[in-house]
Amino acid sequence: MIPQHWKQPDFDITNDITALETDEIYQLSFISSTPSQDVTLGNPTTITITDDDVVTVSFGSLTYSFSEGAGQSSGINISLSTSIAQALNVTITGGPGAQPSTVVISGSDVDATVIFQAGDVSVPLPNFGITDDTTALETNEMYQLSFNSSAPSQYVTLGNPTTITITDDDVVTVNFGSLTYSFSEGAGQSSGINISLSTSIAQAL
Repeated sequence: MIPQHWKQPDFDITNDITALETDEIYQLSFISSTPSQDVTLGNPTTITITDDDVVTVSFGSLTYSFSEGAGQSSGINISLSTSIAQALNVTITGGPGAQPSTVVISGSDVDATVIFQAGDVSVPLPNFGITDDTTALETNEMYQLSFNSSAPSQYVTLGNPTTITITDDDVVTVNFGSLTYSFSEGAGQSSGINISLSTSIAQAL
């Protein structure tokens, strides 16, 4: 007795580790039979291979540091863990980490969108302005950038935020109010000798 059902030999499915691929459609058809008389070959079947590769979006570093005097950020890169087969949009937002209320970065929170094209694995974050408030002796200002969303979102993992540290490079000069003062012996004591700072300061000096 010949069985009515038999198993199609297994075939390999290649995982190319490329994320965001569209479904791959593959068709199997009967071509011929031996013997052929009194044998009807039925309809083909369709094999659909779905992409389950996950891509992780990450900042190039968990920390970046800039001086106030730099004027703007630079060199902040966004990277992917694997190549992609279609465009990927990622939105990035900023917000205070641990910083004084006087800190201003570009006048407001950073809000940006980076676009990866098919095949990209790294793109730069657009530079944003850093305001130099000319206040000396400030503590380091911390500002956090986070991934907000992505399109498409399926099989996309958004990585950890990064922290921007802005170091104060403003110099304060301490001066006497005048290069010379003159008092008579009979005055009994000095008066009016002032000490001045060239700029405002954020802590006691």
